[in-house]
Amino acid sequence: MSAISQLKQASFDGIAFPYTTCDFALQPRYHAHVYIHTDGGELEKLGLALRKVTFRIPAHDTLQPPYRNFYSQVLPKLWAKFAALLTAPLVVPSIGTIQAMAIDPKRSIGALTSGEPVEVSFLEDSKTLATFDALFTPSVNTLPTTVRGFIRAAPPEVPQSLLDRLLAAVSALMALAARADTFARQWMAKVSEVINLCETLYRLPILALPSSVACVALLLDLHLAAIKMREEAQHRSRPVLTWHSVTPARLAAGQVAAWIYGDTGRVGELLALNDWDPMNVPAGSTVRYFGA
Repeated sequence: MSAISQLKQASFDGIAFPYTTCDFALQPRYHAHVYIHTDGGELEKLGLALRKVTFRIPAHDTLQPPYRNFYSQVLPKLWAKFAALLTAPLVVPSIGTIQAMAIDPKRSIGALTSGEPVEVSFLEDSKTLATFDALFTPSVNTLPTTVRGFIRAAPPEVPQSLLDRLLAAVSALMALAARADTFARQWMAKVSEVINLCETLYRLPILALPSSVACVALLLDLHLAAIKMREEAQHRSRPVLTWHSVTPARLAAGQVAAWIYGDTGRVGELLALNDWDPMNVPAGSTVRYFGA
């Protein structure tokens, strides 16, 4: 058994790859405060920088299972993900799984004919900014405009009764939007009705024709908006609580989310409940958050 096959398996976006070395280091972020006529200084600790992991991959077709034909069959798939700037789960031996993107993959063709060595570094991507997109992308206010656009673009063959029911469901849904907290069950029922009608319309044969591409795109937008609204309604059904202590220092909203929840995945909820600058939450701020 080769030394490579005995190492713990690494993978990116579910694609396993062999490696000869894996380099990983922690890099703290800090600012040094120094004062005139005073020796030394004081370090302000700003947390850890994004983690960087570097792999050296022996991309050859002479490898033993489970990496047989790696160079000719697997490396092209892996390289395509690198080129697409994909952020995906990266399994790092002895560390665990992080979200990361390949930042400087290199291939070196030499005298060997069975493949080529590959060196690639991955940079952690916590996707904090992606959570802001869900917060600032309107869904409720754009729903009536989207449904009217779909109805105008629908081919004549689409049953008018379905279109009328869809418009009525959206109208009823919007009427309940301002009172979603009080009528949570009705809200969920109407959202589900809109989603189900969208799926029924999508299965109509007429919408499978090339001439209906623009119409289907609007229908899919409507379906996605309704799904987002259902998720928002589920969030609203949880109690709003106040954290037991104020923020200890000036922080970003993502750092506050990590402080309370252990990760940054719910930073959008905090921004929805607290009047904050996402990048500058003052020290001593009260934190309102959704309970479980």
